[in-house]
Order: sequence, then C-alpha cells, then structure tokens
Amino acid sequence: GRGGVRRRGLRAADRDAADHDAAEDASGALDALLRTLDALPPSEAGRMERLCAMLGAATDEVNERWESAVRASDAEEGAFAAQAVGLGGRSRLLDFLDVEGVLDAMAQRLLVFGGGGRDWRRTSSLSLGESAFMARVEGTGESGERCVLTVRMEREQRLEQAHGAARVRDSWALRSVTGEPAAARGELDAVCVHNPPEAVLEAALGALKKYDIEGAFRHASPANRLLMGPLDRFAEMLTQRPEYTPLLGHVSSEPLRKVQIGTERVVVIVGVRAAGRTRHLYSWSLRLQNNECWTDGSKCEGCWMIESLTTHSRAGFANGNING
Repeated sequence: GRGGVRRRGLRAADRDAADHDAAEDASGALDALLRTLDALPPSEAGRMERLCAMLGAATDEVNERWESAVRASDAEEGAFAAQAVGLGGRSRLLDFLDVEGVLDAMAQRLLVFGGGGRDWRRTSSLSLGESAFMARVEGTGESGERCVLTVRMEREQRLEQAHGAARVRDSWALRSVTGEPAAARGELDAVCVHNPPEAVLEAALGALKKYDIEGAFRHASPANRLLMGPLDRFAEMLTQRPEYTPLLGHVSSEPLRKVQIGTERVVVIVGVRAAGRTRHLYSWSLRLQNNECWTDGSKCEGCWMIESLTTHSRAGFANGNING
C-alpha cells in the first residue's frame, strides 16, 4: 500500500544521501592527495616523496603486498623503499606500483616525475555506491602534454590510534590511476607538444595499418632519421625486411607493457596481429625532444617522438593477448 511505497521511497532517499556523502568524502580525499603531490619539490627527493605518498594513499591490500616484498628481500635490498628515482632510473617502489596496476606510465609522468602545479581540472566524477568512486581529472604535464587521468578509489576500514586507543575508521584509498590523451582524436596525428607518447605511438601504428608510410615516418625523431635514413629507406625497411613487413596493413595492435624511464623516455612493448593472422612483438622507444631540430632547421623541441623500433619475434608469439 501507500505506506510500503513511502518506506521504499525513504530508503531510496537514504541510499542516495549516503552515496552523495561518500562521493563528497572521496572527492575530498582525492583533492587532498593532489595538493600533497603538487606541494612537493621537482627534485629527485621530491619524486621519491611523491612515490611514498602514492603508496600511502593506496589500498591496504597493495601496502601489505609491498611490505611482504620488503620482508622477503635480503638486508641489502631491504632498503629499496628509499632508493632514489633519478632522471634515468626507476626505483623498486615505482616498479611495484606499476606492476600492481596502481600507476600507469602516463600517471607516473604527471604524478611522480612532474614538478607539481598541474592545474588539475575535474571533468567528471561518479559514485559507484558507498564503497567505490571514480573521477576524471585533466592536467598538463611538465613537457606540455595534455592528459586525462582516471582515478579509482575504494572505501575501506582502517585501524587507527586516537587518544591512546585504537579505533576503526572509514577511509578512502587509491585503487588505480590511468591516463589517456586529452586531445581529440583528429589532433593526435600532428607532431605537437600537447600529445603524450602513447598518442604518438597510436598515430604511427594507425598510419602503418593504413599503409601510410609517410604518416608513420612523420613521428620519427631527428636522431632516428639520422640513423635510419630518409623516407625511402624507411619504406624499404617496411616492405623488404620480413621482420617489419607485418606492420603494414596489420589487423590489430595492443600495448602489452609500458615502462616510463625517467621524465624523457618511454618504452612500449606492442603485440601486432598481421594481415596473415600471425602475431608479432615489437619494442618502441619514444623520447621527449629537447634541442633537436629537423634538417631544414625547424624545431621539434618539447615533442614526444619515436626514437627506435625493434622486433622481438620473427615468427610471432603464442600467448599474446591481441584482440582483433
């Protein structure tokens, strides 16, 4: 009757209010984390502090696995939590957060290697009940690349000490941060400081899929062109060398592993399914250009470009997870 309908309506209203309160708490936790990261200096020590802040914000499950990894190490490796994150290196903690799926390469550049002051702009947020929250945040990297980070958070209960006594408190923890280019798809084909390396690689692979050799060559760095030669030499490599011919007109491609190495280099392992249905594995190295310029004198400073391409398999690979 009417009473039952009213009670159901009140319960639905209570759930909506609880979800709203949860979203407010999660949003506040995310804002606090971003402020903490932005306040840290753009130094090697600051990068390590940002890494430790990301670990502290992660779920208890992730922290427990990290502590287990530390305990399992020997006395010398037991100090790897404090290893520095240099411009050309990676710490064990960074590798751990990468493998655990907490931070992908784009998130590492903006949140760990970046120097703060990212001018974050919340584009959307979504409460997934009282225990899960997702937000999309747009920011600009230190090099000028524009990215959108998808942040996923979970609410969990944590035991805390307060006034000499232990108490259980609800807390929002970081589950994962993944990134994607902020630019529209039509803008990603150009060589531009706003395009992240993932977008550059996607544009090059898209060109090769369409047999557009010149379009792919557009994203080769000056150093790469110096080593490889002009466009006709690149075309010869793709059409005459059997380890590279599968790239032309391939059916599908998928990044299988991305490794951020310092602030200026990314290595991406890509699985490719060729038109003949064979599978192949390639390693692409992309680097942020500094003072490099083209042979005509025009500059590509601040742009991510392809530095090298190598093959890992001529016959393909058996267990690649390629969708096509």
